[in-house]
Amino acid sequence: MQTIQLKRRAGIPLYQQIKDLLIEKIQSGKMREKKLPPVRSVAEILGVNPNTVLRAYNELSKDGYVNGAVGKGTFITTSPYDLRKQNRRDLLLKSIEHSLEEALSLEFTFE
Repeated sequence: MQTIQLKRRAGIPLYQQIKDLLIEKIQSGKMREKKLPPVRSVAEILGVNPNTVLRAYNELSKDGYVNGAVGKGTFITTSPYDLRKQNRRDLLLKSIEHSLEEALSLEFTFE
């Protein structure tokens, strides 16, 4: 966590910056531990309010990257390989959806 540099005047909320950096570390496999550091520790290291870190962790949970258990901590739920596979699947689905919309706008039918 000490390598994270937040840009306080970047126009991007701090929680989003934390979330994005953690996603990058999870996807690349740089997060060796399966358990994320405690919210208060991260907040102290980064010099932010614990609620900011908590919001980043909650967003990661909503997106399926981590799972939290009260009193036990927050754990990474998927491997970097599974995340890359899911990202590729999501990109393919978006591409198919876009292609279908384009075909319909050109007055093609589903047949």
